[in-house]
Amino acid sequence: MISAHVGNWEIAGQLLNRLDKKVNILLFDAEHQQIKKYLDQVYTNRNVHFIVIREDFSHFEEIRQAALNKEIIAMHGDRYVEGNRVVPFTFIGKTALFPTGPFTMAGKIGLPVSFVFAVKETPTHYHFFATPAKRIEHFTNLRLRNGKIREIMQEYIENIEKTVNRYPFQWFNFYNFWNEDNSITN
Repeated sequence: MISAHVGNWEIAGQLLNRLDKKVNILLFDAEHQQIKKYLDQVYTNRNVHFIVIREDFSHFEEIRQAALNKEIIAMHGDRYVEGNRVVPFTFIGKTALFPTGPFTMAGKIGLPVSFVFAVKETPTHYHFFATPAKRIEHFTNLRLRNGKIREIMQEYIENIEKTVNRYPFQWFNFYNFWNEDNSITN
């Protein structure tokens, strides 16, 4: 499941209770301890595991094992981190950088992806949106692989944009998407 900083992902996790599956949440190493402490309080009755994304890629085996166990793997796909591979897309009228990592990883492992958002519709009701799951083919040909990744990323960005336009006050923008100073890496 690939989400974005739109809506409430803690609520999304609670809505997944009915699936009775282990949920693996990918976190960057720098945010791991702070977020883990908070989520341990929120997810007291859930089977949640945190997979820390590390520079040495040791997290890759944990993700592969979770996939083999048919567990849920959840991550954000809109987090810009300097040095990560990104692709420019038009987002809300201007060029913005989005990381290729979640999509590349899903393709390499053979995971289907679904774009998910849990947004508040009334004071007492949240709506969980999920697109149909779709596999990203992993081509050995780099040009074909990059083309497929861009294609699925475009679909992801269109889903974010649609959700942000419908629920603008539930978008939590943590960085400057449109910073022209960011270098573009293909």
